[in-house]
Amino acid sequence: MRFLALLACFVLIAASGLLSLLLGPVSYAKLQSLGQLLYLEDAFARLPLALTPARYAALRGLLFGTLGGSLLAGLSLLRHPANRAELRGLRLEINAAWASLRATIRNLTKVEMAVGLGLLGLVLGVRAGLLLGYGFRYDELLSYLFFVREGPVVTSSFYPLPNNHIFFNLCCALGRPVLGQHPLLLMRLPSYGVAALGTALSYALLARFTNFRLATLVTGLFNLTPAALYYAASGRGYYMQLVLIQLGFFAVVGLGAWPHYRRLAWLVFVVSSVLGLYTIPTYAYPLASLALGAALVLAPIRGQKQWLELLLTGLLIGITATLLYAPVGAVSGWPRLLANSYVVPASWATFRASALANIYEKTQELFGVVRPVLLLGGALAALVPLALWRARLPALERSLAGVTWALLVVPALVIMAQRTYPPTRAVVYLAYFGFLLGALALWFVAGRWRGFSLSKPQQLGLIGMCVVAAGALRFDYVLARIYSSRHEEIQLTQAWRWLAARKPKQVLLGSYEAFFYYYAVQDHQRVELANRPAPGRRYDYLVLPPRQESAPAWARSLGYQPVFRNDLVSIFALAPLPARPH
Repeated sequence: MRFLALLACFVLIAASGLLSLLLGPVSYAKLQSLGQLLYLEDAFARLPLALTPARYAALRGLLFGTLGGSLLAGLSLLRHPANRAELRGLRLEINAAWASLRATIRNLTKVEMAVGLGLLGLVLGVRAGLLLGYGFRYDELLSYLFFVREGPVVTSSFYPLPNNHIFFNLCCALGRPVLGQHPLLLMRLPSYGVAALGTALSYALLARFTNFRLATLVTGLFNLTPAALYYAASGRGYYMQLVLIQLGFFAVVGLGAWPHYRRLAWLVFVVSSVLGLYTIPTYAYPLASLALGAALVLAPIRGQKQWLELLLTGLLIGITATLLYAPVGAVSGWPRLLANSYVVPASWATFRASALANIYEKTQELFGVVRPVLLLGGALAALVPLALWRARLPALERSLAGVTWALLVVPALVIMAQRTYPPTRAVVYLAYFGFLLGALALWFVAGRWRGFSLSKPQQLGLIGMCVVAAGALRFDYVLARIYSSRHEEIQLTQAWRWLAARKPKQVLLGSYEAFFYYYAVQDHQRVELANRPAPGRRYDYLVLPPRQESAPAWARSLGYQPVFRNDLVSIFALAPLPARPH
């Protein structure tokens, strides 16, 4: 318990210190001015803030009080030799874990090293092509325009949309002094960097926990799927979420398999969970899975200490996440944090009618095939608990299988209980752990099948062919998305340049609102944009979908005529008023 007390002080100091640094110098008037910022949801709007002088004072008191109290508590704990010994123990565990990971890499054969580096090079190369060749997406634009571009203060407290993935957007906002003139790189390089480091680390850790062949199979199959490739390059933070889930996964497995790394495991579990929740609140789904996984791996250990540790770490994670979101609650209001259409329950009738189609769609997007994945997944979901109960598995294999199973089954059960339809981007991690559970089952069967006689080089060659073939079969989809994105960018840029050359003062947008707003911001164009007509307002131009050959009835009555059209938009101009007779 001594270590958890020190860990609590460290985590609370880091969280309150970060927010005190960001918001401490900010006046009440400055925060109140956030209510004048535009954002785009169904329409361009401004957020009525929940901020009051009392809330502002309470926020500052909470941040400075937590920082001061945690510092005093931490210094007090460090006065005792037993607590300092806990930190020395943590340092020894970190050194031992690092040495073990380095030994795993050093012990690879030259062929294995070449295969591993080749796979990482292939994955990073394809991701780089997506990063540069795939145009800005709608959600990326919203994150950039209304949060990252406005700076860290806005990012940490202004929450009109669930698009504000705060920790990821903060990382991007801190890069503005260097990449402020290159918004696409500003939003995507942090994701690319985190994905590169996370992929290499998870590859090495999985090789350490299992073997190089299984790690190559899982890493290759997952990271060459279109969804993984896209979200590793996309500026939204979903691959960052995956990396944090992976860190939490290896920490929980380590708790059950290698108790002598207990301090390091709890440190990684707590920090990854806090950052995961601060990145995307829906991290609560995999966190619930990891909590169940921790209970499964700790169950065989006698005594009550591990259960108390699990409870205390859960409380610490919840308290720290609440502290990090305190600026959102004080400035934007706590209800905004939960105002996400994807977690609004559907009626049972609606959910039953579309659940199967939704499952098919998500499976196709994540794995590329549907029926084999669902059949195999259903079988493993039923058989893994039986194997954990009946088979005498080593602690490591038991922990790997149990935690992986929990990460797949718990989100499915919670989603069904909530009757929600999470988007594919929020459940990309299911593909990684789906491939992992399938590979673990294959490893289990191959190790007990006497007729299995392939040598390790033959296995590695077969795995390499499977990974490359699977990636190649799905690469046409990746190329199609790149081509579609480039075509969209060319068409929209063409339309904007035509429009900007005429220096309009007021434009009504019925299509691609975020893109035209972005172009106006980048070109410093002074134009009033709206996406809902105001009564009595005469707009210079209307931007509508391309199939709309004539303006709406209210616009035709004012004399709007088509003046520009391409594959994506039609632009209508207001006919000039007739000259008055002299």
